[in-house]
Amino acid sequence: MNTKAVSPLIAIILIVALSIVIGTMVMNWSTIFTKEQSEQAGQRIETATTCGIDAYISIWRNPDGTEELCYDNATDSLKFTVTNGPTVKLYGLVVTIKDENDNYAVKMLNETNANFPLDKAYTSNYNITTGIGAQPYEVRIMPTVMIGSELVTCGEQKIVRNIIVPC
Repeated sequence: MNTKAVSPLIAIILIVALSIVIGTMVMNWSTIFTKEQSEQAGQRIETATTCGIDAYISIWRNPDGTEELCYDNATDSLKFTVTNGPTVKLYGLVVTIKDENDNYAVKMLNETNANFPLDKAYTSNYNITTGIGAQPYEVRIMPTVMIGSELVTCGEQKIVRNIIVPC
């Protein structure tokens, strides 16, 4: 029987060439993967920093110390005044209103329906119809900020009030 095989020298050259091609593919993939992961980590760090520290809001306090947050039963509207912190502009607020029966409404305030963007260290009044038709039991107000080119709602900096006085 006459069988022909690849010579040992050619076999070694083929194995080395195949190893180089596979190694190049793995290195290319790992470079792309590492770059994507570091970009995502950078975005998470920026979001955590901006939302955790910079996006600070508060309810305005009157000279007598009472907060400017009340519910008008006649118009079914929530009235409040928010002060933005000194670090970032606000691009909106997400307001969640809940009554004692766990009926709730979520209102998004932004540049199309309210006074936004809200500059750093600036105060603005808001008057929104709740849509639940009852005295709110809980109100949550969360700021929305711009991170890169994306609007992000910062739940870490929410204001929660369980006592809402009548206007």
